[in-house]
Amino acid sequence: MIIVTGREFRANQAKYFDFANQGEDVIIKSRRGSFRIIPVTNEDVVYNDGRALKQVQAGEVYEMKEEESTEQFINRMLEVSEQ
Repeated sequence: MIIVTGREFRANQAKYFDFANQGEDVIIKSRRGSFRIIPVTNEDVVYNDGRALKQVQAGEVYEMKEEESTEQFINRMLEVSEQ
């Protein structure tokens, strides 16, 4: 487990994101409390303020293909948004 201050985290975010991606527990302590950095996986469901449902209903949501890397998916979405 790695515990860092908010200031240290801000100064070295990429480093701590890499640790979290490698399965390391990263805890950020600040005046506002303590927070754990956890990578989002394909199995996670992320909710927002209702825009997601509207996007699905409008057909504006795309699924990442199993054989597709994250970079390929993002590039495909950028191509779709340019059309």
